Amino acid sequence: MQHTKWAGLFVYTLAIVLVPGNGGCNSARGGNPAYGKEDQRAYDNMATLKTVEEFEKYVEQASRPVLVDFYATWCPPCKWLAPVIGSLAREYGDRVDFYRIDTDKAEDLARAMNIRSIPTVFIYVNGEPIHNSRGAAPRETYATALDEALRESQ
Repeated sequence: MQHTKWAGLFVYTLAIVLVPGNGGCNSARGGNPAYGKEDQRAYDNMATLKTVEEFEKYVEQASRPVLVDFYATWCPPCKWLAPVIGSLAREYGDRVDFYRIDTDKAEDLARAMNIRSIPTVFIYVNGEPIHNSRGAAPRETYATALDEALRESQ
């Protein structure tokens, strides 16, 4: 039990130190203060996948690029990343599908996808992952990968 407590504190400390702009989770939700409420709302409204079957149907069989965010509600870097992904959903949502997967509620799916750390973001084209990143990356990283996905999907 003691190890778990210290491991959680260590991860939280890393999130504060390593995640740019996190500032120790400045907002009440622990989000990214560089993004607005509309971006967080866009993220909160993204469809949530819970099963391997849903993943196969909506991601692997998709006719257009797909961004998938694996997260957990207790994860500070995930909270920091949420409005970043939401801003991308607002910009690319007419050309790219966006899904989120709560690894605590979809443990079988997270295990099937070999998710070992969160946040983890995948971008798929024609059912194949063309980009993945573990940890919270800058918005430009995902935007560049989405632009590449859109080029590849044509």
